[in-house]
Amino acid sequence: MIDLNTVLFDFDGTTADTGRGIFNCVRYAAGAFGWDVPGDDVLRTFVGPPLHTSFKRVFGITEEEALAAVEKYRELYSTQGLLQFDLYDGITDVIKELRANGFRTAVATAKPDRFIHRILSHAGIDSLFDYVSAPLDKNGDTSKAQLICRAVEALNAEKSKTIMVGDRLYDIAGAKAAGVASAGVLWGYGTKEELENAGADYTVSSPDELRRLLMQ
Repeated sequence: MIDLNTVLFDFDGTTADTGRGIFNCVRYAAGAFGWDVPGDDVLRTFVGPPLHTSFKRVFGITEEEALAAVEKYRELYSTQGLLQFDLYDGITDVIKELRANGFRTAVATAKPDRFIHRILSHAGIDSLFDYVSAPLDKNGDTSKAQLICRAVEALNAEKSKTIMVGDRLYDIAGAKAAGVASAGVLWGYGTKEELENAGADYTVSSPDELRRLLMQ
């Protein structure tokens, strides 16, 4: 049995399926620079890590070129892409139930602060979180571990009673580096193998299974 009172949620691939907007904006940026647009299997890897890191990895470009690609990406993202997402079925109910049972909840995301607040408000779920931990710089360079630690500090939470919920290895590695437990979700953009290799303490296949884990 685990003793928890604070739950940190990743956003992309955990709380919402944001792939549609991200894919469209990567295609837009690639087209603007005349690069070959990758298939969906490669575009999936953009969900989770900082954008400029993904642009460098996928297109084999320099840091300067990657930052230019991010700026082009955000031309479309800031007006259309950020609203192209769907909340995962059942996840809002889990968060509401956690809060009704005295848990504190927060978002810890690599998505820049100026975007995530607009997104949460648009989705109508901004009131479900006590804190939002996101990069303040436009390129999203803050590590996941730093974001988790910032949330823990802001909530005055005990690390031993805090868990990070996410769908990619970055969430799990960040949790381990920050000294909190981790739960990998299998409905997002990471695989069970990826999450387990990263050292996830738990893996869950549905929001209902996540609820049972957190409230056992």
